[in-house]
Amino acid sequence: MKIFKTYRTFKEIASEFLSRGEISLRHRTYINQRGRVNAFTKWLEENSLDETELRKLTNEDISDFFTHLVKDKKLDKPTCEKYFLTLRSLWKFAVKNKEADFIPFEKVSFPPKGVDRSAKRIPVKDRQLLLTEIRRMDPQLYLACMFEYYCAIRPGSELRLLKVKDIDFSSGVVFISADRAKSGRGEFITMPKQMLSLCKEYKIHKADPEYYIFGTKKVPSEKPVSVNMLSYRFNKIRDLLNLSKEYKLYSLKHTGCTALSDAKIVSSVEMMHHFRHTKLDVMLHYIKKHGGMINTDIRDYFPDALPQPQFIRIKR
Repeated sequence: MKIFKTYRTFKEIASEFLSRGEISLRHRTYINQRGRVNAFTKWLEENSLDETELRKLTNEDISDFFTHLVKDKKLDKPTCEKYFLTLRSLWKFAVKNKEADFIPFEKVSFPPKGVDRSAKRIPVKDRQLLLTEIRRMDPQLYLACMFEYYCAIRPGSELRLLKVKDIDFSSGVVFISADRAKSGRGEFITMPKQMLSLCKEYKIHKADPEYYIFGTKKVPSEKPVSVNMLSYRFNKIRDLLNLSKEYKLYSLKHTGCTALSDAKIVSSVEMMHHFRHTKLDVMLHYIKKHGGMINTDIRDYFPDALPQPQFIRIKR
């Protein structure tokens, strides 16, 4: 008869945690999660903590691991935060299963944010040059750029695995299925008339409904383009034009967001739904980060620092 409970090591609990994640998470999210868990497992082994029960790992141990990520691995703040979220989720799983009594993340500190390497929005002049050349050289890539700009569809699995049947041409909406959406839930996106017209110009509505819109050989087909192929082609044309390497295929999503914000034709809540953010403050932060939130009244009507002198007509 067992009198004392046998507690498991981090590696043993992580195996169960990852098994559940493999079922419930999108494949790419699961792969990233597994990589972070494996990195912590390796660190435990290197520091002779791999045989220690998970419940005995301390705040100091966790803090030392994050110090290792910063000093030895040279990881920046956003990446460290992703490790934090993954490992804390694993500890919550352990507490729920009575393998730990607390979550030891009180002493974790992050480095200051480094250089922002995210995609930048593309100003009008460069956008005209780039998109004109893309349309001439690579019509399929141009269609992808327009889906980014008008519909804010992310260039990974959301765009690459988009099928003809996902577009309702009569209603003017495109559907992103739960298995492809970043949020993990099915989402409908309004298609501006420019996007609908372009799809009809490309005869997308006449293609087999089961075909991938961005198929091989640059036409709709049974097989989608390979991972990162659209980004590779975008970067190639960008570099031919000697434009900033900060411009990426994803930049068109940011550019469309700021353009719509500047136009002031919809409310912030409507923008939040179109760009598929879950909270308004997240939407406003997104706009601000990528150059939006421009107050045209301030821009156009701010009082002059040196006002024109007022001439008074004297009656005689």
